[in-house]
Parts: sequence; structure tokens; C-alpha cells
Amino acid sequence: MPTMKPPENQADRAVALVCGAFYPQYGGPGIAFLRLAPRLTEEGLRLTVLSRRAPGVVRREEKSCLTILRFGGARSRRLNELRFIAGVLWHLAVHSRRYHCIHVFSSGWVIFLVPLLGRLLGKRTSFTMTLLDSDDPENIGKTNQAWLKLRLYRLYDPVIYINPEQARRYEGVYGTTEPLIAGSMGIDMETFRPPTPRERLAARKELDLEEGALVAAFSGSLRHRKGIDRAVEVWLKIAEARPDARFVILGPQRDDVRVADSLYPALMERIKASGKERNFRFLWSRPDIKMVLRLLHAADLFLFPSRTEGTPSAVMEAMACGVVPVVTPLDGFTGVVVRDEVEGLVLDPGAGMDDWAGRVLRLLEARDRLQRLATRSRKRVMETHSQEIALEALKRAWGLSSSTGEEKGAAR
Repeated sequence: MPTMKPPENQADRAVALVCGAFYPQYGGPGIAFLRLAPRLTEEGLRLTVLSRRAPGVVRREEKSCLTILRFGGARSRRLNELRFIAGVLWHLAVHSRRYHCIHVFSSGWVIFLVPLLGRLLGKRTSFTMTLLDSDDPENIGKTNQAWLKLRLYRLYDPVIYINPEQARRYEGVYGTTEPLIAGSMGIDMETFRPPTPRERLAARKELDLEEGALVAAFSGSLRHRKGIDRAVEVWLKIAEARPDARFVILGPQRDDVRVADSLYPALMERIKASGKERNFRFLWSRPDIKMVLRLLHAADLFLFPSRTEGTPSAVMEAMACGVVPVVTPLDGFTGVVVRDEVEGLVLDPGAGMDDWAGRVLRLLEARDRLQRLATRSRKRVMETHSQEIALEALKRAWGLSSSTGEEKGAAR
């Protein structure tokens, strides 16, 4: 593996970040980098994001210490993807001297072509694995042209893993953990913190929630994968026992996402048929940190029975705010970040909705136990997914860190 010394002029360090979904079309890694950007620039780094361009979105923009360049803009999804890949490769080739290194957190063919281009240009290229069953080598090995993709994927110099299951899968395919660096989702523990009693009361008033209500929160896309349908069914049962139970759901702002790409119409039909509309509140927003904080400051627990995830930052932001997570088993996340009855509840998928609702309700009504789990939740996120861990991993991946400590490895 080639090594690279940090540039002599530390103030002139520049990194190209290739990200499929970025502001204003958000993805989890994009949100994490956007919030981490000020800390990265404080380190003397200049960051340029190369992202997909949706129709009607400007080609270039400055946002939160970042320069964002967008490629694509076609209304055809396939054509837009081809334009994105071609635009990224062209930009990196033409402007290679501008960048110290290239970092990728995306999906699709761009993640295989960038490291090849990087080798041809003599540039250090690194990658962050984000989703299990998507960009990990084990899943790539199940796709078309797997033999070629896996060879190209191996060209990355370092690879950051967020979830220890990703490291296990990498080693299973390549027989080594040599290029791996343990990273994190970079949760800002100063911004995401437990509210004061006054802040909690203010958040509930702003959301029109009663001071003594039992409040659960959810934030994310209203999709089958995220388990929002499961969450609604659980809360309908809880609402039968506790009329003061409130479930506040924060979804994406765009109307087309609400209707075409989500479960929202079916969820509303189910809620209306039950006569429990008063127990649910839907909010619509882009990932505005103020809106997210208002939601979390008002909540007792975060109800997130997702069917599949990588390392959900929404859950860890809630934990950092002292909101107890209620989740379903997720490889490399439950048992690592969320342990059953230690930081939160891990629901058994085979137990049924009555069991789920009973466990959640008993937790909500045991305030001392709820507070103990909340305290442990924040501590666990600080140990595993703070911004400091994310910063150190990125600097090491980019050849800019003086750290020589050994990797924590897949067992972290």
C-alpha cells in the first residue's frame, strides 16, 4: 500500500469528498460530514464535495465551510447517474493538482472507478463504508461483475468502517484487516445533549405536547426499511392503554417523498381508521438541526424498529440527548452501541406487537429505570461515535494524522 507524508504546508491541505447524496438531497453520511465540516476546517483542511445534482438545484454552492460541486441534473435517473459519474471523474482528472487526496462515501459504480483513477493520478483514495448489505465487500460479492468490483474496491488505500460487522465482512472477503480504520458517525456531543427542564418544557410547548405526556420520537424517511409501519402499530396499542401517549414523527419536507416514495398515505389511513389521530403528530422538515433538537428535547424515547440499517445516526443523536432508544436487532449496532436493558430496548422481531407494546409501555411508566438507561445511552455514544473519533479516523485515512496507535479492530 502506498504511503503519503502530510503536505509541508498544513494550511493548504485540500480533500475532494465524493458523496452521492448531499445538501439539499440528504443522506446519513452527508449530514454527518456537513456537521463535521467546521471541525475539519479548523484542522486546516479545505473540503470540496462532488455530489449528484437533482433537477433545479444549482451546480455550485458554498455551505458550512464547504464548496459543493454538483454533477448530473437530468430528469432520467439513469442518465443523471451517468452524468454524475462522468462529471466526478472528469473533475478529479482535470483538477487533480488541487487535491491532496480523494475520499468517497457513496454507492454505485463511482465507488469502484474513483480508486482506479486515483491510482492512475498517484492520489491517495479512501472510502467510508456506511450501509451493511450495500457497500460492504460481502454484499458487493453478490452483485453483477463482482470479480471486477472487488478488485477495484481493493485499490482503496485505507477504508474506514463505522460498524464492526463491516470490518468482519471485509476480512471475510479479502482475508485481511490491513487497510481498515475504525471510525464513527461523528455525533456532536455538545450540540446533542440532554435538555434542561426548561428546555424540555419549551420543546413540548412548541410541539403542542402536554407536559406530562408519554412522548416517543422518530425521525427519518417514512419507508418500509425504516420500520415506521411497525412503530405506528406499536404506538396504536400503547395509545389504547395510555390516552396521553404521543408519537411525534419527523419526516422529509418534500411533498413528493411524502406521497410517492413513502408509507405516509397508508399510515394516515391506518391511524384514522383507529380513531387515534390525537396520539400522532407528523412534522415535515429538511434535516434542520433546530427541528431535530426540538423533537429530541421533547421526547422520552426514540422508537426506531428498522428492518435494516448500517449505523443509524438518528438513533445516536437521540441517545446523546438522553432519549432512550427502542430498536430491533441490527448487525454490529445492537449489542455494540445499544444493548438490551443497558442503553435501551432491543425488541425481538418474533415476539409480536403485543409484546413490543408491553415492553415499551412498562419502560415509559418506570421513570427511574428510564432515566438510568438515558444516562447510559449518552455515555455509550460518547465512547463509540463522538466527533473526536470521526476526526481522528479521517485524518489517518487522509495521511494527515500523527497518531500511531493500534486499531481497535472489528471487536470494538
